[in-house]
Amino acid sequence: MKTIAKITALMATVVVAAPAFAATQATLKLTGAVPAATYITIASTNVETGAIEQAYTIDSTKLTTAGTNQVDNIAYVFETSNRKAGYTVTASSAHNGKLTMDDSNASDAAAINYSLLYNGQEKSLSSSQTVTDVSSLSQKTTATKSVGLKITGNANALEGTYKDTVTFTITAK
Repeated sequence: MKTIAKITALMATVVVAAPAFAATQATLKLTGAVPAATYITIASTNVETGAIEQAYTIDSTKLTTAGTNQVDNIAYVFETSNRKAGYTVTASSAHNGKLTMDDSNASDAAAINYSLLYNGQEKSLSSSQTVTDVSSLSQKTTATKSVGLKITGNANALEGTYKDTVTFTITAK
């Protein structure tokens, strides 16, 4: 019984004396999370109104003058990402790089072919194309890229409104 009392007394002494063994330093762990931010926006200046839009009207002479007709800076794409591993941007055309009168018929004989100029680099849109490939980032970045067109004019084009839709997609790596 005396032994149990001695052990209990010793344990009480250790517990009470514990603060005497306190460390000379302590740590506080801090954590916080920055959410992923990878997005893309586009702006085009309407020549007639000066308004910022997501559409551009091509001058008819660029559509009907035979040969290659270049139209620079019809829009600007703003690529934003904070992904350390980088990102890619692809461009695709609803009509495979053709301006057509009928949305459902990209093989229309009267179609007007064009290629995309993305930041000065020519890209065929007969299929989806990678227009930007960033392998790594050291900080959040917004890159501004100019968009232009190289149009193969069709002097025999039929009267009507020719159109296509180009979709830009940004993907975090």
